[in-house]
Amino acid sequence: MTRRTWTMRLLVGLAAAGLAAGALAVQEQAQSTRAAWADPEVGRGSLAAGEVLPVQNLSCNKPVLASRLDFSWANPAGGLTRQQYRWEFYDPGLLGIGSPPTRTGTLAATATGVQVPVSLLSAGTGHFRLFAVGPGGWETGVQHTYNVTTALLVSCGSASAIPR
Repeated sequence: MTRRTWTMRLLVGLAAAGLAAGALAVQEQAQSTRAAWADPEVGRGSLAAGEVLPVQNLSCNKPVLASRLDFSWANPAGGLTRQQYRWEFYDPGLLGIGSPPTRTGTLAATATGVQVPVSLLSAGTGHFRLFAVGPGGWETGVQHTYNVTTALLVSCGSASAIPR
């Protein structure tokens, strides 16, 4: 047998093996089946909506000759159980140029106040935000503004709800 004949037979054999493998693969496709849920049990449940209530009566106080603000509030009655409070303090910054929160923190769900230092170099209007954090991380908040004229001339503004 010549080399050429032998090579041709080898190629023909390989091609035949490939066709046979393809035919077997086509035959092993997924077969349809009849399946159904036949469980006669019935489930019942209920769903209730809740709301995380914001703090009430958020107030601001500036102690005499102190470079801090004292914020206080009353915990709301009702609503979903608060997990904690989260607060953000926005200092107006040097020359009244706004900034991201300069101080942040968390407080226990039973807290009713926090003291926050005011920068001696601030000028303008800043704000304090307080968020009641409920189950699943749901939050609702209020904010209180304050004004800085000089390091010792700090006055509290007013409280308002934070838009959702």
